Amino acid sequence: MLHYGDYVADNQFLIKLISDIMESAHNSSGEAEMVASFGASISSFFGIDNVQIVQTYNRKSPDTQYFRYVSNTRKPYVDNSSSEFSEFPETVEMSARGYKSCAFIPCIVNGNIVGALSLYAYAENRFTKDVVGALSYSAELIGLYLVNRSDIEINRRLAAYFDSSFNSPVPQALVSSNDSIIKANKAFCKTFGVYSTDGVQCASLLGKGFGELCAHEGRPENLFLNGSPENLVAEIVASKVSDGLVHITVNNVTYAELHGVISRIFENIPDAYLLNLDPDMKVRSLHGKMGGEPIEGLVSNRYIYDLINPADKNVLLSALSNAQKGVQSGELEMMHGSERIPVRFYALRSLYGYTLVMQERSMEAKVRETEGIMQDMISNMSDIVLVVNNLGYIISCNMPVEKHLGYKRQELVGRNVGDIYTDAGALDRDLAYAKKGTKINGTYTNLKKKDGSLLPCTHNIRVAFRDGQAEFTILINELESSRAISDLESELRKSANAMKKLENENGAKSDFISNIAHELKTPLTSITGYSKFLMDGEFGQMNEAQKENLKIIFDESNRLSLIIKQILDANKLDANKVSLEIHDVNFVEMGNGPSIKALEEAARTKGLDFSWKVDYNVPSVQIDPNKIIQVFVNLIGNSIKFTESGTISVHIYMKSARKVCCEVADTGAGIGDDDRKKLFRRFYQSQRKELARRNNEGTGLGLAITQSIIKLHGGKISVESELGKGTKFIFVLPVAQYVKRQRRSSTP
Repeated sequence: MLHYGDYVADNQFLIKLISDIMESAHNSSGEAEMVASFGASISSFFGIDNVQIVQTYNRKSPDTQYFRYVSNTRKPYVDNSSSEFSEFPETVEMSARGYKSCAFIPCIVNGNIVGALSLYAYAENRFTKDVVGALSYSAELIGLYLVNRSDIEINRRLAAYFDSSFNSPVPQALVSSNDSIIKANKAFCKTFGVYSTDGVQCASLLGKGFGELCAHEGRPENLFLNGSPENLVAEIVASKVSDGLVHITVNNVTYAELHGVISRIFENIPDAYLLNLDPDMKVRSLHGKMGGEPIEGLVSNRYIYDLINPADKNVLLSALSNAQKGVQSGELEMMHGSERIPVRFYALRSLYGYTLVMQERSMEAKVRETEGIMQDMISNMSDIVLVVNNLGYIISCNMPVEKHLGYKRQELVGRNVGDIYTDAGALDRDLAYAKKGTKINGTYTNLKKKDGSLLPCTHNIRVAFRDGQAEFTILINELESSRAISDLESELRKSANAMKKLENENGAKSDFISNIAHELKTPLTSITGYSKFLMDGEFGQMNEAQKENLKIIFDESNRLSLIIKQILDANKLDANKVSLEIHDVNFVEMGNGPSIKALEEAARTKGLDFSWKVDYNVPSVQIDPNKIIQVFVNLIGNSIKFTESGTISVHIYMKSARKVCCEVADTGAGIGDDDRKKLFRRFYQSQRKELARRNNEGTGLGLAITQSIIKLHGGKISVESELGKGTKFIFVLPVAQYVKRQRRSSTP
């Protein structure tokens, strides 16, 4: 016999091992004998002194630490030098009995632990990597046989258990996980017209397999049985017996299903109802409404003769007596309180009595009402609709003929429809086809307008018959508007392409401006720094003329730096590259901050009064504090520059429950109407002497940037001013910012 130590490259060992395991499985009469035979094979082939096989499929798992380990990790455990210090109590105990090596190998089938091999050897280092690999393969093969044998025995026991219940007249069957019907009673075979279910797949009879039956376990489901000789509707109830077996019962509910369908139909048909009568003419079941009311409470358990006009009793009696010959019909009046409802009835003899279908004759009036509604809809359609009689004359038309053809409606009624077609022969052909039942759709043609010009269009034609005479409806879709829309869409696409090109050019411009501005900032910083050093005497004392010239250089450098900063800010706003850093801001605290205090000091130095007032009910506001301070610096700074005397005041108050209003007012020179309209334009500076900034100071960007920041917050800014009476800037901000607005753009 080959041992694992004799393993050679041609896998003779594994082939012999597999063969031995398969032979043990097939020759064993029971599960216990099979497990013992597997253990003997493993011991013999691998030279292992103690082999134990634990089965857990459909059984309780052992409460041992080593089994919990292999169940959780799904990996083999190996200890090639067992001692009293080993990890598991089981290995410590076996070590005390002289075993020096141990291994625990999980048996895994379809991802589930179905058992384990417990292996012990007296020699150390018995379980090498190759041995464990071969044992793992053996464990998987053994697991497959354990599962298969367990399922077979369970199914056999269940089949024996169901033998007694299978004598029931209710069709029943057992279905295995491979969709095979392993047992069925006589009633089941009769229902499906088969002599035996051996080798029959469940899906071929029920239209559903094992998995779908398990999914509806315990929930009755009605199925149409194509596999049954009579095409029955059956209620299928599935009960899962085990992971590989399901028990089903099949109840014939064909008549109940048909009854339910008929009931639902009549419940949704107004002024129509169905009554089932027993042989004594007593109403046993009913469906529908009488006079708009459910009829169950009106007629249930009453004789049919009590529900009709007594004068019509003989009419109904005659129809019912002849109903066994076929469907009988007639007219009578149903009694609904004191009201008489004219109906047309249809009667038929059934196994349990009579069936009556009744329809109120008021339906004819409703049909006429529906026709009126349809006529109103046609009159208000945007497409041309012509109704033409059997001789080709127009009997009605809708309003669009006046718009598209130039005719008054009364001018067309009575004329032959061929008069307004350029190709009357093609029209006659389409009308002939329509009369035979052909649907005419989208035929291109031209209509003649009243002024002689042509209207390109397509027409659709349908026919209806009134009193045996054909009546044609012609729906005409004019194409002039469609072409105009197509031309407009083409222009819009061109505009969109041009806009995209401009956006690309604007992006290039923005990049250019940004690069140039950044290149200028570095030398300007050096110029400003060295100018300051020279003015402070760091490189020696200078005379007054030199100091004055240096101050001009220093001031102009600062002014140019401000211009560059504003150009960069405006460029970022243009490119949507500015994001808001939203915080809860208290305007009282903002007024006490260094930026506002510096502005207040500048105003007072110029001899101006300055005030910052925040109403008591103004809450903390969600804004970007740095951006809003920039707004106040721009507005208050302008007020200081253009106000020679008087006051500058800031007032912050609630405009509504969700909006806060900020006002910056001064008593300066004011702004005229012409300048006020252009105030927020980029690079705009007033040319009026009293508003022009000294030495052309500024860029004309401050107010444009201010407006962009306010809009970015979801707010608005406006200005009120009058020459010689001062200026007031008013901007409104939402108290809370939405997340969408906070992320309106991304930081570059």
